[in-house]
Amino acid sequence: MKKKFLSLLFVVLTIYLPASERNFSPEEVLPAVVFIAKEINSFDQVYPYNPDSFYEYLRPFYEWWWPTRHFHGSGFIVSPDGYVVTNDHVVDEGTDFLIVIRDFDLKIYKAKLVGSDPRTDLAVLKIEDPDGTEFAYLKFGNSQNVALGDDVTVIGSPITTESTVTRGIISGKNRNNCGLFDIEGYLQTDAPINAGNSGGPILNENGDVIGVVSFGFSHFWGIEGIGFAIPSNSAEKIVNQFITKGKVSQGFLGIELEDTCEIVFDHFFFDTNGGAQISGIVLDSPADKMGLEPGDLIIEFNNIPIDMPANLRNHLCVLEPGTIVHLSVDREGEILEFTVELGSDELSKKHASMDSFACQIVI
Repeated sequence: MKKKFLSLLFVVLTIYLPASERNFSPEEVLPAVVFIAKEINSFDQVYPYNPDSFYEYLRPFYEWWWPTRHFHGSGFIVSPDGYVVTNDHVVDEGTDFLIVIRDFDLKIYKAKLVGSDPRTDLAVLKIEDPDGTEFAYLKFGNSQNVALGDDVTVIGSPITTESTVTRGIISGKNRNNCGLFDIEGYLQTDAPINAGNSGGPILNENGDVIGVVSFGFSHFWGIEGIGFAIPSNSAEKIVNQFITKGKVSQGFLGIELEDTCEIVFDHFFFDTNGGAQISGIVLDSPADKMGLEPGDLIIEFNNIPIDMPANLRNHLCVLEPGTIVHLSVDREGEILEFTVELGSDELSKKHASMDSFACQIVI
């Protein structure tokens, strides 16, 4: 009898007690997670309307031959006035956008593109609402505090099934050189991620956003349970620039990083734990003016340990020009501290290169 009672108690506890405590209900945050529909009018993109153009005579034929295409993805609201975070590849080439919100019923709004950043695969939309609705929204958490094995919740619209909730764990951190975007440092999760999840949030146990879903490997490749998200600490900086300035500017330090061995380790997701060694200095750059030298090994950036050049790139390239940064540098065994103000966006556009597959990064 005692054995049967204990077995019954185990079953009850298994059913009713979560594996780890979650301090929010997914239903509470659903109104802040949106379905994004994108319309692409390819003809209009190639031949914008011009009443004096010969192509206007051909427009009726080409619009029939070249039909409007529709795609979808996910996103989440980050402010009560309706700013929406999603992926660059979700909005790329879009000419019109619709936002679908599930509250007590479905609500559909038009949205305009505020800006997008192909380097990070991030974009921001603004809901167009003449009634001045105050929207439910999510807050960014601190992705630096995420630990391997932490439980996470993913919400999105895979294969048009909006408001789908899945769960998993953080199975990797600081994943680089996946080959899709310049700035990486991804969180890796085993939570199911499918087409349409892109742009949706990954939430921690408090319901805070710790990552923005970017991509996952398809099971058609014989791979399951490997998805990647942009860390919230990087995403928040980019999003804030879009909301406050309507564009993204990249600060410039003026150092060249090169490691002929790093690519082998990074390609297979090994951590080299070797810092970021400077192989060259851009003349008259902030790094040059502050006295950094070729051969210096950067071991900390703003008190964050640096274990590889790509790691430094991910932290630095989401910062605006004029940002003050602190570097700890190992110069032939002597630890030196530097405080540097990042240079202008023009310097970045002129000199910056992030071809880490060629073992060269200039930031």
